[in-house]
Amino acid sequence: MKNLKERVKNYDTEFIEFKEKVRTVKQAEELLGISSREIIKSLVMIGDEPILCIIPGNKSIDFKKLRKFCENIRLATEEEVLNMTGYKVGGVPPILDIKVLIDKRVMNKEYVYGGGGNEHALLKIKPQDIVKINRNIEIVNIAK
Repeated sequence: MKNLKERVKNYDTEFIEFKEKVRTVKQAEELLGISSREIIKSLVMIGDEPILCIIPGNKSIDFKKLRKFCENIRLATEEEVLNMTGYKVGGVPPILDIKVLIDKRVMNKEYVYGGGGNEHALLKIKPQDIVKINRNIEIVNIAK
């Protein structure tokens, strides 16, 4: 998480800490008192290479659309996520050093809330900053 804090320190972000674990959109929604449309899911996928897919919290991955970017792709297991990213499922931030696909619906929000590096934190961040910070990112249509 230290590296994450370092990478976002020059941007308009906020880390929100909780005593309880925040592993699901529903938990984040209840703790923050906001709509699932303001929450993002950071889903690690395995294909030809690891890919981070960022989608709105009220949507799911459309594998048919995703296969346009990588034919053989699947959701990573919890163990694979930890090994590839250093983060546990539920804490995966929208900032990683792997290929990132962000759904275009995320981009129309002023701020979004996503994994904050551990199961007890969320990161409040502008979608435009997610695009600026990630080195290998595309804005695409991958949610349904």
